[in-house]
Amino acid sequence: MTETNRHNQPYSPAGSLIKSVIRKTIWALGGFLILMVFAAGFFLAPEYAFMAAGLSGFTLFAWYEARQRRLWEQAADFKFHHIVKTQNEFSDRMGRQQHSFDALKATIEKREAERRELQKQAEKRGKRAQNDNRGAFDLSRIPRAIKPQLNKASKGIKSYNTLKQAHSKASKNPKQSSPQELSPYVLQEMVDTALKNKQLDMFMQPIVTLPQRKVMGYELFSRLRARAGLYAPAQKYIHFARQNNVIQHFDAIALETLLDSIRSVSQPLPNIRFFINIDQQSLKNKAFMQKFLAFVSTNRGMAKHFVFELSAQSFRQLDYGCLEIMRGLGRLGCAFSLDRCLPDMFPLHLLARNAIRYIKIHRHDLSMMMQSPDFTARFQSLKASYAAQHIHIIADHIETEDEMKTLLDLDLTFGQGFLFGKPDLKGTFSPFAHSKTFARRKGLQEEVA
Repeated sequence: MTETNRHNQPYSPAGSLIKSVIRKTIWALGGFLILMVFAAGFFLAPEYAFMAAGLSGFTLFAWYEARQRRLWEQAADFKFHHIVKTQNEFSDRMGRQQHSFDALKATIEKREAERRELQKQAEKRGKRAQNDNRGAFDLSRIPRAIKPQLNKASKGIKSYNTLKQAHSKASKNPKQSSPQELSPYVLQEMVDTALKNKQLDMFMQPIVTLPQRKVMGYELFSRLRARAGLYAPAQKYIHFARQNNVIQHFDAIALETLLDSIRSVSQPLPNIRFFINIDQQSLKNKAFMQKFLAFVSTNRGMAKHFVFELSAQSFRQLDYGCLEIMRGLGRLGCAFSLDRCLPDMFPLHLLARNAIRYIKIHRHDLSMMMQSPDFTARFQSLKASYAAQHIHIIADHIETEDEMKTLLDLDLTFGQGFLFGKPDLKGTFSPFAHSKTFARRKGLQEEVA
């Protein structure tokens, strides 16, 4: 910043030198004048010579003190104006940041209103179509499956009330203890119970740097718990949530669980990131975004820890409103990640503009592409272009050391897979290790079947 004086004029070394010469010249002339007065008085009236010299010296000293006081006042005035200017600039920055929050909230509310309006129109069209086809009986129009009465013939259907007995029998045979055997009715009941109680079990899988294998973040997975040691992964119940249009509620519960866990950590969080899988509908969900914005507004430094993950197919289908919300979250410090992506799948400027900072490529896809002779060189060039825009590639589904060795030529920066850590309860990992003792104290050996 250029130094200025109290009149907002730039500081000039030449001007300062001239002022110094003028001050020294004035002092020299004043001293010479006092000497001349003393000499004249000594020869003309010796008795008044010392009185005249003292009076001249006092006058010169009084002028010097007044001058110094004036310079001190100018310096104090300059510092005061500088403080006021700095305070005004800080207030302007805070106002612009608050304006960004307000604009993002207004955008979310607008998109939510549009979504509700479209939903109402869709419901009206559905009712008209239903009235036109009253004679047709279509099971797909039933919003929720009707639970049939059990009989001896329905051996493949288990009710939620008999789930405990089925699991006690399955525990004797580990091969039968699998979420795949849960019937659709049981999964539907589990989905309804989880939404009613607002409770999901959060699993975390580490994402590490390569080749150091140091944890840089954790990907979060939602699980529905059937019993101790038996969980239904998201791919088992996600279609029920989408059919009933409640997928955004699952994302909201998962986010709230993570925020509660972060609030419970007493020590400061290390420089790690949490990859949160969300559906495109959650970006338009007002309750979901308001909860997150309220947390970020009171914890300004926490936004950099959150990375929202979408599938590449979902990102391709996003409308302008969702992309605008993504850019708004990016301005707050959050980032986004694309799963099931491929190199050169999206233009680089599109990724950078929408706060995409990570793309995940399956290990198998990388291995297949490495069979091309020039792929390694092209991949290095692509990775350099991504790095220039602060976008990083994560190779996921790396399960064994042999699979890792096949990817060494690509000089990858980040990796994820069973080789570096399986998904487990959040209490297993730092900084939530305080929960591990509590879970083990209950005698639970938590694993995903």
